[in-house]
Amino acid sequence: MFTPKKMLAQKELQSSQKLFKSRCSQCHSLSQAYDVDSVLPSSWKETVKSMQRKSESNINDTEAQTIYEFLVYDTTKKQNKKLEQELQAIPKDQQQTEQAEIDRIKKLFS
Repeated sequence: MFTPKKMLAQKELQSSQKLFKSRCSQCHSLSQAYDVDSVLPSSWKETVKSMQRKSESNINDTEAQTIYEFLVYDTTKKQNKKLEQELQAIPKDQQQTEQAEIDRIKKLFS
């Protein structure tokens, strides 16, 4: 059963996905957006910042944060195996930092 909090989180997820699709598809296909070397949160943050710097992206800071959070969350659902492999391949302190960010973002959408 959906509680009001879960309904709000679901609306936020849908809104974030819509923003991702509208902004990122202006410059490339959506499948290309997922064609990245790393799916760690720190890598997504750098990727989104890089895209934001392109003048044609028209992505402001708030939108960049929303897109970043959507991509991290979506990665946990669609590319979890790759994410887990990457987490295992980095130093323990970095694993903890990356995992804490994943956990923070998962809470936003649940």
